Amino acid sequence: MALARQELGLSRAQLARRVAAASQGRITSESADKALKRLETGQVQSPTDTYRRLIGEVLHTSPTALFGAPRPEADESRSGQFVVSCRKYVPVRVDSAVADQIIRWPEMAAYSIDGVDCARARLAWPHDPHALVNATAFPFGVVVAELRETNTFANLADLAVWRHTSYETDRPRIDALLRSIWPSISASSEYVLGTWWLAQSPWTDRDLDTAVRIMSTPSALLRRQGHPTVEQLRAGAEIAERTAWQTGFEANNGLVDFGVPGVSIGYASWSGVAYAPVAADRALQPEELGDFETLCQALWSWCHSINTTVEAGEDPPVDPIYGWRWLRGVGSRITRPRPTETRQVRAMRDAVIDTSELRTMIPTAVELLRDAAPTRAL
Repeated sequence: MALARQELGLSRAQLARRVAAASQGRITSESADKALKRLETGQVQSPTDTYRRLIGEVLHTSPTALFGAPRPEADESRSGQFVVSCRKYVPVRVDSAVADQIIRWPEMAAYSIDGVDCARARLAWPHDPHALVNATAFPFGVVVAELRETNTFANLADLAVWRHTSYETDRPRIDALLRSIWPSISASSEYVLGTWWLAQSPWTDRDLDTAVRIMSTPSALLRRQGHPTVEQLRAGAEIAERTAWQTGFEANNGLVDFGVPGVSIGYASWSGVAYAPVAADRALQPEELGDFETLCQALWSWCHSINTTVEAGEDPPVDPIYGWRWLRGVGSRITRPRPTETRQVRAMRDAVIDTSELRTMIPTAVELLRDAAPTRAL
């Protein structure tokens, strides 16, 4: 719309006055100016039918060309808010001796994921009384903090901006929380991986599929150039979202579908995982994805550490218990189909493994550990 306005040499204030005049007294210039500002900054995705008609008339352009086809969520009588359960996974690499100390902490309870023994404790999140942190310690030398939050978002752009800003603040906060309980942790986390469980939304059918695809890679809505403020990020993201609704959101080659028709919609990418249960009684349960993601992030962090050490010209210091044979066995357990697992569980696991690149990282780490092992251990 801004481009069409500028092509006619009109300022926003001039366009507002013409829209007000075209409304024959039903809209004031002040109201029109506010509405145009919200449209051009992306604060709303599509105008009401009245504004669509008037703006198109003044700019001599069809409303569809300006704003796309009318969408149900553009109706002001229908809320566009949606509720998402977000889990942020933050792995921290520690020495095996430190991991053993953490596992023996009194609040830790024995746990196991896919035959990999670990220990887990629930921690309070001091920054939000409604959120919590699950800390899972693996004896091979990784602690994975899982921050669970439930949030209501105005639109997908709102989610994308919140994800970007909260990742930057929550990662050091999680590091500080873990060190406050276990001062022996010296390393800092390197990244955050998020999963998004759609609990409530205004979308159905193809729109729901589009929304979940965008949720799995929300950074696609954000500008990557310069150093934009949060307000600039949000304005740009809402414009990008509006474009995605109007022209479609094409999945790139890195997006893997693991949904089941009539049961769920699920997509995984390098950026994260998004899931919407359609038939709640037949869909995956949150812990099925949560536990597997916890294990995968622990293995990813550990394999990454092995590769980084080797790239520095050193042999990885690994406890012999968790040598290449052990890692090879774990890799087989998480990648090999099991006769009793359901199709959607297998699809979810394959999607997470493939998009995290664990399918190649684990064999590479196995070979590196094998090369570094003493000859007598081969």
